[in-house]
Amino acid sequence: MNPHPEPGVVADVVLDGGWRRNVTVIGGADPVLLRPIEGPATLPGTLTWCPACLEWRDGHRAARLNGMLTHAAEGFALTPIGSGRTLQRRRFVRVAAEVPAALVAHDQRVIARTINLSLGGMLVADAADLRIDEPLQFALDVGSDT
Repeated sequence: MNPHPEPGVVADVVLDGGWRRNVTVIGGADPVLLRPIEGPATLPGTLTWCPACLEWRDGHRAARLNGMLTHAAEGFALTPIGSGRTLQRRRFVRVAAEVPAALVAHDQRVIARTINLSLGGMLVADAADLRIDEPLQFALDVGSDT
């Protein structure tokens, strides 16, 4: 994950209390410079600075960067506090795990490989012949302790 969003990334600036503004990252890392996509480039009420977080997508993951938000020439400037982090929004954590899997659905048998696993399911590659909502049984080859 990138510790800061790249220029051109669309993100959300979020303040406590629910204020949110959709922005485009226009540059920088300290501070991160942001331009509102629509609406004025002003903070709510009479605020001149406030704690805020910047949320964006980094590939298939959601990321967040906390900081102090101020007004800047073209919009806003977020001075980071700490570094960006990936957000876990799922009920069950996904763990990268590439292991062989035997999948059996109604009248089909498929040998595939997992990409990741969680308590709620798994993502598999090479199983295009199976329907997404079809119940199945499976076995994973996790190796042995010896």
